[in-house]
Amino acid sequence: MNKETVNVNWNLDDKSKHGRILNYQVRYYQKNKIETATLINATKNDINISGLSSEKIYVFEVIITL
Repeated sequence: MNKETVNVNWNLDDKSKHGRILNYQVRYYQKNKIETATLINATKNDINISGLSSEKIYVFEVIITL
């Protein structure tokens, strides 16, 4: 099984209509296996995630903290 790294990045102003964004979290998991989700804190809108299987499909979600 090959292990891969992906770069996840997103565009979002540092201000939202609800206030200043303090932190980001990226949650990822194999498709249809949300119980295996991993949550990573990020302070900017760009993160590398490694150790993924090239033979699987993943879901990535970005969560903001205000």
